Amino acid sequence: MIWLLLFLALSQNQSDTLYQEGNHAFQASQFEVAVAKFRAAVNLRPDNPEFRRALGAALASQRRFVD
Repeated sequence: MIWLLLFLALSQNQSDTLYQEGNHAFQASQFEVAVAKFRAAVNLRPDNPEFRRALGAALASQRRFVD
């Protein structure tokens, strides 16, 4: 049980870091990097709507409306 809690805490921390890195990339117009960071964050925490919104915004910035 402790390992599961530790894993969840690490996943949350890692996904938050990926999200922040994605935001920095997005603000620098590095949309490919932003998409990769946001997608990785979504993969770790698919239930987070903010991560999904950010991924959608990065994809839309590239005119990738089907991904």
